[in-house]
Amino acid sequence: MPLYTTGPTQPLCSLLWADAIKVAEMRGETPAISEKEIISAEKHFASIPYEEEEELFDGTSFTLHDAGHITGSAQIVLRNAGKTLIYTGDLNSSPTRLHPAASVPENNPDLLVIESTYADRDHPPRKQVEESFIEAVNETLEEGNVLIPCFAVGRTQEMLMVIEAAGIKAKTYVDGMGIKTSELLPDFPSYCRDPQALGRSLAKARFVQDSGERNKIASGSGKIIIATAGMLDGGPALTYLERLNKQGNGAVLLTGYQAADTNGRLLLEKSEVVDRGKRIKVNLPVKVFDFSAHSGRKQLHQYVEKMSPQKVWCIHGDEKNCELFASELREKGFDAHAPKPGEEAEI
Repeated sequence: MPLYTTGPTQPLCSLLWADAIKVAEMRGETPAISEKEIISAEKHFASIPYEEEEELFDGTSFTLHDAGHITGSAQIVLRNAGKTLIYTGDLNSSPTRLHPAASVPENNPDLLVIESTYADRDHPPRKQVEESFIEAVNETLEEGNVLIPCFAVGRTQEMLMVIEAAGIKAKTYVDGMGIKTSELLPDFPSYCRDPQALGRSLAKARFVQDSGERNKIASGSGKIIIATAGMLDGGPALTYLERLNKQGNGAVLLTGYQAADTNGRLLLEKSEVVDRGKRIKVNLPVKVFDFSAHSGRKQLHQYVEKMSPQKVWCIHGDEKNCELFASELREKGFDAHAPKPGEEAEI
């Protein structure tokens, strides 16, 4: 059976699967996937472009539509026996420097399954977020180094594009899995909003190939360091944080959601991180910027209204957000529900 994906998803899957094994082994855990399973999966990859219908053997057909979340992310439209189901997956209805906004598939599906991550709040305008971020970068560069812990896929490249567009001349280093991702994405220019701008930003970045360089990079001032991981749970970002903290020069600019029980959340709430069981007090200034790759509350509602589905299932969010989203949609006249695990729907 083919494993259908968009073009960029194939190399990104291989990269992320291999990293998942590495992280699990470092933590003394059993990996959720084996190298043998990865090899088997890669043999079954079948690349499908956006908005091209694919038919399966049982009469079911499907189409992938741009979800605007990360490179190659897709909404899935399934059709069978005159019925249509649409699953959004992670959805972003606003354009970013790296991605165009999510497309809107055909309306009036029998069932819309939609994410609810930010069903309880809206995001500030992207332009405003970028301006505040660049201001913080410039302020920090005057006396220290800027550490930007980043998700490897999407966020690292977007931050490079934001910095390049602002005309910042500081040396900008990329470390961690964001390097391999940055090398992959230019191979898929049609999935990028502005491939020329991406190319310019990558050309100006300095990719860290030797971990022995990290002490030198962290020393002094006037540098920007973009490093994996986005929530500071391991990876070179944590290493840079400890070194900058010890030297007392710089600031930490967080650009994404910090989940509960992560170092990123601990840093925000208690100005601490944990490394190999040891708690470390962080005395550097920390700022958070909402560069979310998900639709906010208003956008989610607008999307549902455009789609005008017969039924809506609100999933992929905190339980309270799923329930809130479904409740507000019911008030607007939609047949909306926040399902429990294992629950079935008939359409």
